[in-house]
Amino acid sequence: MILKKKGQLSLLIIILIICLLILVSVIFLIAKTKKSEVESSIKDSFKIVPTKESIKAYVEMCLYDTALPAVYYISKRGGYIDLPAESILTPNINTAYYYYLGADKMPTLESIENEISHYVEQTLFICINDLRPFKDMSRDINLGEFSVDTTIGKNSVFIKLTYPIELSTDNTKVDVTEYTTTIPLRLGLIYDYAKQVNNELIVNRGTISSDFFNNFEVHSVIMPSGAKTIFLLKDDQTGNNLPPLMFYFASIKI
Repeated sequence: MILKKKGQLSLLIIILIICLLILVSVIFLIAKTKKSEVESSIKDSFKIVPTKESIKAYVEMCLYDTALPAVYYISKRGGYIDLPAESILTPNINTAYYYYLGADKMPTLESIENEISHYVEQTLFICINDLRPFKDMSRDINLGEFSVDTTIGKNSVFIKLTYPIELSTDNTKVDVTEYTTTIPLRLGLIYDYAKQVNNELIVNRGTISSDFFNNFEVHSVIMPSGAKTIFLLKDDQTGNNLPPLMFYFASIKI
């Protein structure tokens, strides 16, 4: 009788093990199917139907994402990508001299616009990536040369891109050439303040009172070190909840 019960118990255990294996297999198959569906969905999400609107939106997104760090980077260096010979280099701050031993070395607004344009022209291709999201749904993609034009306004930086794109599908042909974006940073305002500071330095042969900054709409920090002084103009009033814009420049008196 005991042997019979042991046999029944062993059979029951075997049946339970088989059922458990079947259940695990079913769960694995369901999970694998779900994973395949998710992967397919993710892959499809990177396929964009090629229309004039979608191409323009994609390129303008890249234009914004590239121009934004350009404005921040160039502002920290006094308006330059590559610093001129008359620059100050420290462990934390590398920027250009605006007042240099009695000489006015401040860059023009146009030259800073050109620096931003050059930065964008040299790096925009990384984001655009040959319009890869459109390739699966396009027969031919022809990309022309692009050029960038930057306009620094008081309250924002306007970027215009000329970039001929011709894209063909089985049913349509799409042509787009011009794209724009606006960076909501008050670079023009800060430049005007920096120019006022530099003019004061020129008049007073490299000296300036801290009271001179009282009416500025931005924060100012003066960092003197002997004959050298580093100036920081910091604007917290940025659009789209962006980080503060920090503009550095320096002076050295005789």
